[in-house]
Amino acid sequence: MMTLYSGTTDPFSQRCRIVLHEKGMDFQIIDVDLDHKPEDLAVMNPYNQVPV
Repeated sequence: MMTLYSGTTDPFSQRCRIVLHEKGMDFQIIDVDLDHKPEDLAVMNPYNQVPV
């Protein structure tokens, strides 16, 4: 199963969600508070941005 870290209001995250739904992928969504990003986000993406 894929995990998508995304922001609820981020347009790029919305695009990823749409594509994953359209492809019928098995995934879970973890909504990230963009004002208080978790530390593990920087490990997955050196730019510390969503979507990851």
